[in-house]
This record gives sequence, structure tokens and C-alpha cells, in this order.
Amino acid sequence: MRFLVALCIALSFAATSQAAEPKLNVLMIIVDDLAPVISPYGGPVSTPALDKLAAQGVRFTKNFANVPVCGASRASLLSGLAPTATRFLSYDSRLDQEVDNAVSLPAYFRQHGWHTAANGKVFDVIADSAASWTEPVWSPGDDWFGKEPDGRGEHLQSAYLEPLPSGRSPYFEKLEVADDDYPDGQVAAKSVQDLQRLAQSEVPFFLAVGFRKPHLPFNAPAQYWRPVGSPDEMLPVTWQSPAPAIPDHALHRSPELGGQYDALPFFGDPSDEDAAEIVAAYHAAVRYADAQVGRVLQGLEDSSATANTLVLLLGDHGFLLGEQRMWTKHALFEPALRTPLIISHPSFTSSHEVRSVTDLLDVYPTVVDLAGLKMPAHVEGVSLRPLLVDPTSV
Repeated sequence: MRFLVALCIALSFAATSQAAEPKLNVLMIIVDDLAPVISPYGGPVSTPALDKLAAQGVRFTKNFANVPVCGASRASLLSGLAPTATRFLSYDSRLDQEVDNAVSLPAYFRQHGWHTAANGKVFDVIADSAASWTEPVWSPGDDWFGKEPDGRGEHLQSAYLEPLPSGRSPYFEKLEVADDDYPDGQVAAKSVQDLQRLAQSEVPFFLAVGFRKPHLPFNAPAQYWRPVGSPDEMLPVTWQSPAPAIPDHALHRSPELGGQYDALPFFGDPSDEDAAEIVAAYHAAVRYADAQVGRVLQGLEDSSATANTLVLLLGDHGFLLGEQRMWTKHALFEPALRTPLIISHPSFTSSHEVRSVTDLLDVYPTVVDLAGLKMPAHVEGVSLRPLLVDPTSV
């Protein structure tokens, strides 16, 4: 009898302790157009902030987007729903217009008591699924040279500091300016402030931070630029020797880089030297984005929420850097689809690499699972929790 009483007390105490345990905060960082050129993935670009995060968490090295277009990919990953023939197809895809009664990832957390907030580019169209957020999505408010303001914040995407000439826009800008003179620096500063504020609340938070670089144009302060290496160092093997017998409809003429921007000649390909300079400019934008990620992660460390915050770092798709003589995305080749995914959970102390194939559909169920919430019926991915514990799990 005493044993049963003692057991009941122990079980009651355990249940009370579990109920009293604070809910997990979520910090999700999305880096636009991020290919696995970063150093924790063995890439040529040194990224100290991402190195540090990878050393604290798990990096998924065969992670893929479901569609190589920003808006469509973001609508898919934030809804947990795969693209189809009728939804999530274009750059301006909107979840709230293409799926009836959609419950986005932040909306699901808001429904379960989390304070949800977003800074920068999370959904491609800033106004998409506005009810997902407890407070309005924040974006920098400065005037930029570039496209006129619209629902997608294209003027922020361009974010030139110097006046633009007529015709095609420059594909990069390199100025001796501070990080916060460009929008991503301001997004980082705002996110650090938000982490300090949200960490003081008794309500758990879901904070999404979206950095626009290294998306075109490759604008970054001068400190992030490095000398351009030789074409042999900078360009992929298939730049000089494209694979034979690829169907024409699988290829494109890089209209984003050559139509909107001045990186490519109107006819033919750039010289090897010019192509190497394009890659170097993309790398500079990656270094700039990494520095802003580092500021946010340091802000989390400086807050009181570190020990109870799940951190996810991901791109929305990959990026072609001369493979098959193509640039940007919009193609079903691995470089346009493969993108980093790094997850750091405060309870999982081991750091390892996962080589199993994963995709961005797995983000929604993974975050829900790790937060201890019931899995929504609509999600089409799977939780990556087993792989966080054992990289050999399948």
C-alpha cells in the first residue's frame, strides 16, 4: 500500500513538473537564395556565424526545396503542403490565396498560445497570411533606389544606396558603408531588440527572421568582398563542359540575372573572368548575410531565452552559379534546389551531420513535434526529430 501511495505521489510530481516546464521558444531564420557554399557544408565561403550554429546543432547536408522559386517555396514550407499543378508555382505565390483555410506554421503556434512575430522577408509577399502574426510583420522603412514599393517589398530587395542609371540595374553594389545602411542589417538590429523584449515575457515566442541577401542584387558593404579568384577556382566543372543531351526545356537563359540586371551580355555567355566576378559578388552577399545571422544569434545568447529556444536556419532553395552555364534558380537541377538546414535544440547536445535526404516540407512537422504540440492533419512532411538524435535513423 505504501508503495502504491509513493508511486502515485511520484507520478503526480512528475506530471506537475512537466506541466510547469516552460514552452519552447522558436527562432526561425530564413536566408534568401542560400546555396550550400557556406563553410559548415564544405563550401568556399567562410561563414563564422553558421559555423558556430552548426557546431551547436545538426546540419542536414542533403536538404532540398520542393520548388526552386522564392515565393512558391516559402508558401510550401510555411504551410507544410507540397506544390501541385495549381498552387505554389510562381515567385509571387500567396498561401492565403491559394489554399482555403490554410493554417501556416506561425498561425498554428499562435493558436496554441505563442506570441508570433516576423522581421524581414518571411513570406515572399509581406501581406500573406497576416493573421499568422501577433504583431504586424516588420520591414525597414527607408527609401531605396530600385523598384517601386509593392506588396512583395521589391524596393527593399533591390536596396541600392546610390541612384540607379537607366536600363538594366547593376547586379551588385559595393560601398564603404555600415551593415545597417542596408536593410538586412536593420532586420538584424530589430530582431536583437525583439529577442530582448520577448525573452522577458511569460508567453513563449515564435520569431521568424528573413534576410534578403544573397538574393539579387548582390549588394553588400565593402568589408565583405574578397579578391576574385581564377575562373578555375570560382566556376563549376559544368561551366566549361556542360553535360550533353540535356533537354532544352530543362535549361534556361538566366532571365533574372540577364534581364533585370546587367551581369550578362544580351547575346551569348559572359567571359570566364566576368563569370568568376558574378560568383565572387554572390559570395560577398553570403558573407554579409552570415554576419547578420551572427548578430541575431548573439542577441539570443545575450537574452534570457537561450536555454529554452529552438533555432532553425534554412534557405528557401539553392542557387545556380554557372552550372550548365545557368544562373540563379528556376530549374530542376540539384544546385537550384539544395539548400542548408541547421537545427539547434537546447536539449540535444550532440552536433552531427545528417546525410539522409530531407526537404523543406519537413520543417513544419519538425517544429511542431519539438514544441510538444499535436501534429496537424494537413502536413505532408515528416518530423526530423529521430535524425536529431541519431543521424543514421531512417
